[in-house]
Amino acid sequence: LRNQMAHLACEFSRRSTTETYYDVLGVSKDASMQEIKEAYFSLSKQYHPDLNKIDQPSGNHFKRIAEAYSVLGKAESKNTYDFSLNQTLPAVDSKGKSYSTSSVYDIFNKHPALTDLNKINPVKEMSERDLWKRRLTIGTFFFTTFAFIALLHFEKEKLNHQKFQHLIKQLETEVETADF
Repeated sequence: LRNQMAHLACEFSRRSTTETYYDVLGVSKDASMQEIKEAYFSLSKQYHPDLNKIDQPSGNHFKRIAEAYSVLGKAESKNTYDFSLNQTLPAVDSKGKSYSTSSVYDIFNKHPALTDLNKINPVKEMSERDLWKRRLTIGTFFFTTFAFIALLHFEKEKLNHQKFQHLIKQLETEVETADF
């Protein structure tokens, strides 16, 4: 479970802080399917492990290129990926200005992804009550996730402490039975 959580945390941080599949292929987000295909073939020739046997990192880069093309090379998966990119919670607003909060509750008022929730459902106007329900749902998700991660950390520390205590007892018994 710990490895799975670590993998998910790494994957989340990688997606939220580093390059997108568009960056991997070196194309813009509004690139045509033909431009994406051309970028993929150009980069795959450059970084293919069979062509670059000396450079090990090029094999890893080739895997990222192939992964990016497997998503961006098909219209349906590209649309899904584009939608998921728009659903991330950026640390800066659309003008590049970072937001900060003085209270934990300010996230509902200051976070760019949460300030205009009417855009999520343009078909009907949401009432203030519906907006707060959605905000509380998102807040509950964040709190639950944070609490779960804190619990995992606590359990890890508890196990480390138990292992340390067991090691001390084992050393004490070895010292008591040792002949000096």
